[in-house]
Amino acid sequence: MDILIIGSKIPLNSELAQYLISKKHKVQLVDIDEDIEQEYANCEYDLLINGIVQFKNLGLESEEFISEFQSYSKKIFEYSQAIVKQMIRKKSGNILFLERYEVLRYTGEVVNPIWNNAIISFVKSLSKEASSFGIAVNVMTLGAGINFTKEKKKDFKIFSLKPKRIDLDDIYEYIENFADANSKGIISGQNIELSPGTETSI
Repeated sequence: MDILIIGSKIPLNSELAQYLISKKHKVQLVDIDEDIEQEYANCEYDLLINGIVQFKNLGLESEEFISEFQSYSKKIFEYSQAIVKQMIRKKSGNILFLERYEVLRYTGEVVNPIWNNAIISFVKSLSKEASSFGIAVNVMTLGAGINFTKEKKKDFKIFSLKPKRIDLDDIYEYIENFADANSKGIISGQNIELSPGTETSI
């Protein structure tokens, strides 16, 4: 597959890119702060992954957060718009957004519920527009039990039932398999929650 991944500064996104490269996929990894280049807009990608976005721990009413949120939203829209145009030409494609489960903020992960909900709404809207062209648009929410940082295992005591620990390599493999299996756009407009555990009792 020809794959474009947005979010090169976030380790999870760059590790995902390296995994996909090791599986012989052609991968382009870009920073979300970069302007959309003509070369990206003209390439025929099979898969666009809008990777994990990590905001600073700022108050929701702070001007810096609002500015960052608006900037990220604009860039995600621009990239999605450019890649959808070329996917429409070939009548196929997969767009996948990655998020962290909101409750993980209690374990120290940087999670922003406002961003998560905004992306889910965007995915549902974009899916309605793109599905008639054979393009699938989905969210994958990485949830409880996923081993983002091995040292944080003790923080999962907040969960009612302790989730089985899953390494990120297994998640990368699932993302690859899902994109391949969904190449015909059968599943679209969905928030697919990857969690081997249970939701919190909080």
